[in-house]
Amino acid sequence: MSYFLKYVEIDNFKSYKGHIVIGPLRKFTAIIGPNGSGKSNLMDAISFVLGEPTKSLRVRKLSELIHGAPINKPVSTRASVSLIFVSIKTDRHGERTEHEKRFQRLIVGNASEYRVDGRQLSATEYTEELENMGIIPKAKNFLIFQGQVESIAMKTPKEFTAMFEELSRSGELRDEYEQAKQEKNKAEQDTHANFQKKKGVEKQKKEVRLEKEVAQKYAALKTQYDELQLQLKLFQLYHNKQELTEKREIADKKKDEVIKLEKRKEISDEEIKLKKKELAIYNKELANDEQKVKELEAQINKHRPTYIKAKENSTHHQKKIDLAKKTLVAAEKTHVAHDEEIEKYENDLREVERLRKEYEDKLQDESHHSGRNLALEENQMKEYRRLKEEAAKKMTQFSEEYDSIDRQQQVDKTNLEQEQRSQKDHIARIKQTELRIEELNGKIDKLGGYITDLEREFNEKQTNVQLLEKEVSEGRKRCAELEEELDQVNKEIGEARSDRNETSRAQRRAELIENLKQFPGVYGRLIDLCEPTHKRFQMAITKVLGRNMDSIVVERETTVQSCLRYMKEHRHEPETFLPLDYIKVTPVNEQLRSQYIKFSFRLHYR
Repeated sequence: MSYFLKYVEIDNFKSYKGHIVIGPLRKFTAIIGPNGSGKSNLMDAISFVLGEPTKSLRVRKLSELIHGAPINKPVSTRASVSLIFVSIKTDRHGERTEHEKRFQRLIVGNASEYRVDGRQLSATEYTEELENMGIIPKAKNFLIFQGQVESIAMKTPKEFTAMFEELSRSGELRDEYEQAKQEKNKAEQDTHANFQKKKGVEKQKKEVRLEKEVAQKYAALKTQYDELQLQLKLFQLYHNKQELTEKREIADKKKDEVIKLEKRKEISDEEIKLKKKELAIYNKELANDEQKVKELEAQINKHRPTYIKAKENSTHHQKKIDLAKKTLVAAEKTHVAHDEEIEKYENDLREVERLRKEYEDKLQDESHHSGRNLALEENQMKEYRRLKEEAAKKMTQFSEEYDSIDRQQQVDKTNLEQEQRSQKDHIARIKQTELRIEELNGKIDKLGGYITDLEREFNEKQTNVQLLEKEVSEGRKRCAELEEELDQVNKEIGEARSDRNETSRAQRRAELIENLKQFPGVYGRLIDLCEPTHKRFQMAITKVLGRNMDSIVVERETTVQSCLRYMKEHRHEPETFLPLDYIKVTPVNEQLRSQYIKFSFRLHYR
């Protein structure tokens, strides 16, 4: 039965105030109008009644879907949207009857109610009613909004398949499909297993024939192999004996070489010890010389401030001597000038005395000639006395200046002599210090040469030590090589002896089995009685038998006692026995006998 939407009833939903009926709608109906006229709200109303969640209706809560609620002026506390679907049914007489089905969703506060034909249902029952009409809310096969066509067109093939499965509701049959698929796979596996089983049986039959042929060939080849093995062992024994003799001769030669090398090694060790002692002596002398050099350097550093101070004092005194010399030269010039002035004054005084005397003589002569005594007048006497006093004063002044200059000259002369003596002392000290420094430098040069000689000799000794160490290491290496060769020779000798011992031991064990078979109930070794039908089973049999592979199988425990007495009398090696009456055997599962089971080995009883 198919339905189509005929009416949409809206009551106080979003922009639709009051009760509004939209319809009747046709199978194809287009709704047009300007922006804000309510086209999108009509789509939201249809989505709301078909179970879309609140977030898809562009609101945060259900109460905001009531008309006027977004502006805090709701016209009512309730709102509802109803969809009326109609199905047209035609009977066999051609009469058409319509059947209506009403889906309604109400908003009561912040909750919503679902109703179908006036009956209140839960959300799950409401969704089931929609799915019965072919409307699947989860698949969204009833509304296509803007942009969904493009998103559907860009889906991947896998997404298309999932979408079509939801639309066609084929996902509900997934479990049945998976179960049928598993049964199909199981049937195929059973068929394949039966085929493989049949194929395996045929293969086993073929292997039995091949193994029979292989066993016959193996028996012939084993007989030939035993004969060739016997010849090989004899050949190996002969050549092992020859090689053993040669290896012993080589070992003796190597031992002699080792003894010689050990003697050379002892000599080299003694030489190394002597060289080490000499090196220690040289190192000690070198350390003493270095200590002396350090002491001399310390003495030089100790006297260096004195030398520097003496040099500074000599420089200071030299400057003082130069200054004194300049002062002396100036004083000598002044003294010469004073001497010249004194001489001039003395000449003037002598000239004055001479003139005075000549004048007095002349006056006396004139008085004698005239016969009268000439006497000076009073004014002349005053002038005479004045001149005499001035002359006396000048004479006194000149004498004092002379004495002062003479005293200064004596003082300068004394200072000059003192400075000259001090200069001579400082020059003598400087020369003594320079001689001491030259002597120390000479000692330093000698010590440097001695140190150079010691270093050269030390390097030579080190070179000799390295050469000796190299010779010793080469000797040790050669000894190690000889020891390795000796070990290899001993190993080869040991292997040869081991092979010979193994061969003789195998012979003794074979002879023991032959001798024990004289007692009734002795069958032989387990490894000889259990022969694999194919080589690929040999590893498995070895794993199963384990340490009992070389055990001797006997019939009764009394037979074991007889065999042990024989072995003690003839001093044979210990052996392990497996009495059949002592072994507990687990019964074979009878169900296995009905199946075609092929054993991987045969048991031989002799």
